[in-house]
Amino acid sequence: MSQAVENLIVNKFHKIAEVKTVGIGSNDKPFKRYHYHNCYQIIIVKRGEAGFMINGVLKSINSQTVLMLGSDIPHGIMNFSTDIEGSVIHIPTSLLSPYKSIPELANAMQFIHDSQYGYQFNSSLLHRKVSNLCAKLVRSSGFEKMSCLFQILHLLENDPTVERLVTNPEQEQPLQKGNYHTPIERAFNYIYDHFEHDITLEQIAKYANQNPSALCRTFKKACGYTLFQYINRVRIEKACQLLHTTDLPIAEVALNVGFNSFSHFSVQFQRVTNQTPTQYREIVKR
Repeated sequence: MSQAVENLIVNKFHKIAEVKTVGIGSNDKPFKRYHYHNCYQIIIVKRGEAGFMINGVLKSINSQTVLMLGSDIPHGIMNFSTDIEGSVIHIPTSLLSPYKSIPELANAMQFIHDSQYGYQFNSSLLHRKVSNLCAKLVRSSGFEKMSCLFQILHLLENDPTVERLVTNPEQEQPLQKGNYHTPIERAFNYIYDHFEHDITLEQIAKYANQNPSALCRTFKKACGYTLFQYINRVRIEKACQLLHTTDLPIAEVALNVGFNSFSHFSVQFQRVTNQTPTQYREIVKR
């Protein structure tokens, strides 16, 4: 139990072009591909707007949104504004398992169990209370840390604005890691696995098992970007990481993330980050 409490941590997430961030409990992280975690998560969006992809369904989230996800649920953040920021509480499954056998907590544990379908909350009052408790949790340890967590869970369980994210009868089976079965999910992951190379629409469509024209329409409708606009954003995300963490020449960074033309890379980089690659590196290397 003590180890599980130590593993109860909070991470901050931020826009891909973030210049300076402050980590809590772990390193700050830019947005990742469609992914999953072996733990429960409570996501608190503090600034900006985004689309939250879960099981092929895109939900809108903003600065008043709180999300709760069960363990191993594939998810990703897409179509985000440049000022998006927030925090994620990672809750080890082993931390809550001992409470499943307590009769008085049956309803609460059922609520936690059903988080495998994903919850979204849109109450400004709840958001403020959860944000304050999250900040207190970061500064706490032992029983006080657990108390903060249970207060947050109690607030979520009793909030009237709760919305279950997976509501389609065809999606009633609990989500599982690696279960990327919709065309958008498969396209999403193909892009992240191959963005360093030349990618054709036909390759993505074949992997997604969908007609190219239909995939283009579906992807644009769900994500707000064309497939190739999104590929460029993924490449720029990786370029930001390389500019920050390595001393590679900028031209080499461009090649490593899939741009064959340095001038095209520079134009796309500035379009996404509002900075040139050189300006970005100078700021993050200070």
